[in-house]
Amino acid sequence: MGALVAQSLRQEVRFFVVDPDYYAWSLQQRAFRLTAPSTAHLLVQYVSSINTAKLVDYVRALTNHAKGRKQYNFRLVAPAVAFDLTSYGNNAVSPFGMTQAIPIILEAAIAQLRPPVLYLGAGHVDWKVSLPVEKFIAATGSPVVDLAG
Repeated sequence: MGALVAQSLRQEVRFFVVDPDYYAWSLQQRAFRLTAPSTAHLLVQYVSSINTAKLVDYVRALTNHAKGRKQYNFRLVAPAVAFDLTSYGNNAVSPFGMTQAIPIILEAAIAQLRPPVLYLGAGHVDWKVSLPVEKFIAATGSPVVDLAG
């Protein structure tokens, strides 16, 4: 939460404490618990997929294609590696207050949510946070990129 305050988002966010079995619930139950307008607001990853070829092309373009496509392998990292990079455990990762400065790319579908609010982990498996998409983009400097699969 301190990172969110430091990012001038204190008045823009809503914090939620969820039950320990939250991740065993259906997406609809989770959305209801968080008063989310839809399951897509819990993040588009649950209702669509990312085209990793588009992601590789986007990242390669950032460096003028300095490395070949085969040099990139986007995947989830092991929980211990995620913890080392972010200081957060599984299902608790938040883009705010991470140990390492990790670039964040926002999939375009998230920026098109109506109402424009997204829900994220808040640093503990039982904590969630919601905030306006435009405030998230402004606070993180995330580019918005069409990566739909």
